[in-house]
Amino acid sequence: MKILMIAPEPVFRLRGTPFSIRDRCRALSDLGHTVDLLTYPFGDDFVFPNVAIHRTRRIPLIKDVKIGFSFAKIPLDACLFVKAFRALKRASYDLIHTHEEAGMMGAILSRKFNLPHLYDMHSSLPQQFENYNTLNVKSVMNMMRRFEKYILKHSQGIIAICPHLKEIALKAVPDANVAVIENLAQMEGEIPSPEEIRSFKSKMGLEDGFVVGYTGTFEINQGLELLIDAFAKFHNRIPSSCLYLVGGTGEQIENIKNLSQKAGILNACRIPGKLPRAQMGVVMASCDVLVSPRIIGTNTPLKLYSYLKSGVPILATDLLTHTQVLDRSVAVLTEVSPEAVCNGLLELYANPDKRKDLAAAAREREEKYYSYPAYKEKLAALIEGIFNMEGDHESRAS
Repeated sequence: MKILMIAPEPVFRLRGTPFSIRDRCRALSDLGHTVDLLTYPFGDDFVFPNVAIHRTRRIPLIKDVKIGFSFAKIPLDACLFVKAFRALKRASYDLIHTHEEAGMMGAILSRKFNLPHLYDMHSSLPQQFENYNTLNVKSVMNMMRRFEKYILKHSQGIIAICPHLKEIALKAVPDANVAVIENLAQMEGEIPSPEEIRSFKSKMGLEDGFVVGYTGTFEINQGLELLIDAFAKFHNRIPSSCLYLVGGTGEQIENIKNLSQKAGILNACRIPGKLPRAQMGVVMASCDVLVSPRIIGTNTPLKLYSYLKSGVPILATDLLTHTQVLDRSVAVLTEVSPEAVCNGLLELYANPDKRKDLAAAAREREEKYYSYPAYKEKLAALIEGIFNMEGDHESRAS
């Protein structure tokens, strides 16, 4: 099958949706499909058999796009739509597969060219505006809800990356064909050896004490300010502890350093910035606990799947964004307060056996429910279902 995929993102970058787009391409390639990926002019290429990346032209003064909505996306998306239209006029495709706001392009183009449309729902569009505090006014939110309903209504298949997104989709369009396909762990290779871990910890200044680790973006919804406050309380009780924060942009890192200095823990923090994806296994294995302190949102953080696979115990805030994947059999879940997060860290610090048991249960869950074979099987079943529906429709029409 030949698929036209439209992704309004800087592909590939070390952040959630680009990871997901790359993994979709990998799975579709492994399933024997051919993919033409249309995307922005920014990002790094990746290579899979029968996957070709086609980028729009650069637009003067637009050098990149931030996470979430930005006005820079408007002209970029216009270029993406034109490129998609021309591709469909020039070549024969079996399926249009879109991501994020490109779902509107897919809804329009699928009707124009009489092709089935698969919409990848990485987030709810109105919720994204709310979470990032972008044009969060009633008229804009109502417009985004109408856009989202139109996209869902004109999609023959919908991928929801977490159960709550499926609920949102079915509330808007009750008869929508929605499948939950969670994201994948972003760890490569074998579990690091003790020698590799010791070497890495020495390089990063993590040799001594109890290491509290975080990986991911430094966006406002991630709750890093909460984590800083919680760790300051924990460090006051456990002075040998260390906070290891991997990710962030230059400006965000400076902001975290300023917050850490005000909290009196800057000397106990290690903030190396973004590290290569190939190092994520040893990054996580170098920690005694991995934390996800999110404070808003309902989408499952991509990092959780790697956390589950890592063999390191997890602490997360007790919110829907986490509890769609985590429960107390695989993680410590706390209220959203510095005191509660601190107490959760103290509980894990004092109970090595609990850390071991939680880590083992988490790894077992990842292997059973969120592994690559399970992921590929879910995607194959959804695509097969779309074309069975199309075949039934054509039979009834004839």
